[in-house]
Amino acid sequence: MERYELATERIRQIPKEDLSVHFGDFFVSMAEFVIDVDELKRDIDSGKYENYDFETLQSIQEKLYAQILPQNYNKSFFHPDVLFEKYGEEFGQVLCVLARELRSIIPMAYERKRRISPVCWRSF
Repeated sequence: MERYELATERIRQIPKEDLSVHFGDFFVSMAEFVIDVDELKRDIDSGKYENYDFETLQSIQEKLYAQILPQNYNKSFFHPDVLFEKYGEEFGQVLCVLARELRSIIPMAYERKRRISPVCWRSF
């Protein structure tokens, strides 16, 4: 658990940093997504989630899936074509795998799994 806490604390710092580097916008976007999922996980673990009303639950779902909705997908870092266009084929492929792995943490949060994919955490 301590490792998870250290990793999420580091990820929470990423959006606050000056990341004008080549992949900065990708990692900020992914970090913001991970933070949203971590907040969901914390709410589930604490029991707070069970008391949410329908509107709150709907808001959480919209937040977690906003980047892959049809109106947003063509400009989302979760879209392979966006990654290939922005970062080229070589880096686009690697970032595409990372983005796909990150999407898999949503069900892990709902299933209350403690072990998040090392591929995800080591990338930050």
